[in-house]
Amino acid sequence: MTSKGFTLIEHVILALLIAMLARMALPTLSASLSKLRGSREHAYVAAMKTNLVQLVMAEEDYFRDSLKYTSAVRCTTSPTRGVLNVCPSRGNVLQGPELASSDAGPGWRATMTNIALPNVTCAIFVNGAGAPYPALVEGTPLCRRPGWSGRADDTTGQIK
Repeated sequence: MTSKGFTLIEHVILALLIAMLARMALPTLSASLSKLRGSREHAYVAAMKTNLVQLVMAEEDYFRDSLKYTSAVRCTTSPTRGVLNVCPSRGNVLQGPELASSDAGPGWRATMTNIALPNVTCAIFVNGAGAPYPALVEGTPLCRRPGWSGRADDTTGQIK
């Protein structure tokens, strides 16, 4: 009796060969996947920082025209009078700007998160409006994960 096809032994040997190849490729594959996750996170953070810098430029333009800051933000195709026309990138959520006054005069602060990175917060402030977490330097967006101690030598939570 002649039969066509593979025997059970041949199937088992083939399965073992595939398993050995997968086992050898797994460390390389997992390193590549973690690198991909890190680059994706970096892109989301860069988009949040860029949006906050765009907000600063829009607020300063508004201030130059009206000598005051505003908390009214809209994302419209044609500019709307009396509001900031700022459109955050897809997935970015802007909280603010929140107006504040200090000895230096009027100012504002804002924070931004991304729906893909719920544990990362970016913040910015202008004119001594009180630095929101995690902003440290006026006009410079900074992003951090929760759990950062705030000490100058602790950069474990900082995202560049």
